[in-house]
Amino acid sequence: MAETLSSPLTKTFKIALIGNPNVGKTTIFNQLTGLNQKIGNYPGVTVDKKKGVMSYQGSSYEIIDLPGTYSLYPNSEDEVIVHRVLNQLSELEKPDFVLMVIDSVQLSRGLFLATQLIDLGLNLAVVLNMSDLAEKSHLEIKTFELFKKIGVPILRTDARHQKGIEQIRELIHQQNFSNPGAFIEPKEFLDTDELLDVREFFNLD
Repeated sequence: MAETLSSPLTKTFKIALIGNPNVGKTTIFNQLTGLNQKIGNYPGVTVDKKKGVMSYQGSSYEIIDLPGTYSLYPNSEDEVIVHRVLNQLSELEKPDFVLMVIDSVQLSRGLFLATQLIDLGLNLAVVLNMSDLAEKSHLEIKTFELFKKIGVPILRTDARHQKGIEQIRELIHQQNFSNPGAFIEPKEFLDTDELLDVREFFNLD
């Protein structure tokens, strides 16, 4: 399979896709990269290393599909890989931008991970996927209010039906990511029931 080559004078930006398991992250990865993918293994573990190239408006971007994770505190092989990639000391290996994919129906669990990404000082954008299921469940997500709270761009998508994928491509092309540069407490934007769900799910005291 031919790989897209870039000019030595042109930097190919790396975008890491991150999210909880089963949020549609790999569906988005496949739609962004098509067949232009490469699968290997991370050194020392059996976890798949999935990379692909997104070509858009004459530019190429390397897309990295990170393993699904609930937290940046490594307790499994998958979480170790995510932690390792996001904390790369080498600027050549470290992602330039991070696209956080969240299940709109399980918003609180995704936002718990998002606060950790913000705390790392990463250039971040958020995709609220499965927005169609949230609507069917009569879940109202106030996207603009959420944006004001966490300070990063937010898109709503339905990746299963390819809705919002073009907006993701444009967001990446425009490098519309943000680094709020401040620690955010989950309680600042999650209500009491959502906080209880997070505490119970992650066994937090």
